[in-house]
Amino acid sequence: MTLTTILAGALLLQQGVMPSNSADKSFDRARSTGWYTHYSGSAAWDAKSVISFDGKVIGIIQSARSVDLMVRLVNGGTAFVELGPKEYFDGQALHLSPTDSVKIRGSKVMVNGESLVLCQEIRHRGSKVAFRTPDGKPFWSLK
Repeated sequence: MTLTTILAGALLLQQGVMPSNSADKSFDRARSTGWYTHYSGSAAWDAKSVISFDGKVIGIIQSARSVDLMVRLVNGGTAFVELGPKEYFDGQALHLSPTDSVKIRGSKVMVNGESLVLCQEIRHRGSKVAFRTPDGKPFWSLK
């Protein structure tokens, strides 16, 4: 299943068009990468591919398990950004809306032939929220 197909399904689910149990079944098939992701592959932090970019939020994808963003880049491209588990996201002082300007720092990785960014930090309206340590360890999995 491609990332694009899963994103479309997640947006339909968020809009109430798809029953949640269908989405949860596909979510359960995803392999663990330290936390839940929407895709059926696994991604690992790559320190050699850390990037920073500015853009505008064009989509927020929230499932029962995770929160992801679609961001329109200044150059017109689009980036899929995986923030992290919904429980961790909900505990942060971060309230995003479509068209909000953001600055993202994270590791750009390839999954099933498509790129995505594993978010290390996001800057929004003068605040910074960290999702991973500088070496890529998810804060929600640190003990």
